Amino acid sequence: MRVNALAPLLLSQALLGNLMRGSQKKLVAISSDLASTGTDYGATSLVRSERYSYRASKAALNNGMRGLARDWAVHGISILMLNPGFVKTDMTGARALASASAISAEHSARNLAARIAELTLEASGSFRDHAGNTLAW
Repeated sequence: MRVNALAPLLLSQALLGNLMRGSQKKLVAISSDLASTGTDYGATSLVRSERYSYRASKAALNNGMRGLARDWAVHGISILMLNPGFVKTDMTGARALASASAISAEHSARNLAARIAELTLEASGSFRDHAGNTLAW
């Protein structure tokens, strides 16, 4: 909870002055599709049964960032929560290598950069995946 939710919120608040002076005024939080209460991985899934704390922390991150998005709109600051996707990394290991839906870190990074580039005040406070699809809360 401290790393995934509180630290990003406190850091964001500490950087508010910088954001207000910036030319693009964009803030992005890296979330996870596991933050979505609409995501169900099945009763036997390790993801579902062993990640309650992680899921709760990312949902808390999204909720806090959505609050900042509402409050900071008056400053012209756009905030977006992004799910980078199931990325092939050392952390995801063999599960990602065996998954047809896993993507490379480069692919995810390109998509995330595109989502940040297209972020507007109208989309501020939304929760999206790397491809730009809106995710359920």
